[in-house]
Amino acid sequence: MVTASIVINQVAKPAGSPSVSREDLDLGVSVALSNFDNTGVISWAWLLVSRPPGSAVVLTSLVNPTTSFTPDVRGSYLIRLTVSDGVTSDTDARIAAVETLYLGMRIPAISERDEFNATSGWAGALHTAFTIIDGYAPTYRKTADGYEELHYTNDMGQELRLSDKGYTYVILRAPNGFRFKLSVDNNGNLITTSL
Repeated sequence: MVTASIVINQVAKPAGSPSVSREDLDLGVSVALSNFDNTGVISWAWLLVSRPPGSAVVLTSLVNPTTSFTPDVRGSYLIRLTVSDGVTSDTDARIAAVETLYLGMRIPAISERDEFNATSGWAGALHTAFTIIDGYAPTYRKTADGYEELHYTNDMGQELRLSDKGYTYVILRAPNGFRFKLSVDNNGNLITTSL
């Protein structure tokens, strides 16, 4: 049995760990990607699932044990690796991100969605934004239909709701009092709804 476990490395950065995303990468510096343990592996299939808007990045190899890319736009690059021994296969997907200039936060990858635990992806980045910018702590509650929900509201009426039902959305209030909801559909498209 083989195991896919992406390791992300960049020159002058601490060594990457197996199956751990990175958010500390530098723009314009090559990022090396490898599998942690290639014991028994006879094929590798790398895929750049998504990249920031405006990026022209491609992986240097799609079928070798290692590959690389050079980030050309700030934001998140979602990488997937599938390894096989000819009988069984395993897949791992990780984020390699270049932080934004503002508050050192990362911009979520386009393909990230349906995340309710606020530990990664665009849900995690939004949660981090609320926490850093406003200093408010989230509250946990059960919805009427029995699902767990992380509910986050600040004094301006902005809300972040993350649910184990599989939805994630943000409610924002403009200075004029206008409220709108941002959510993501099953295809990863951003939906804006007036409230």
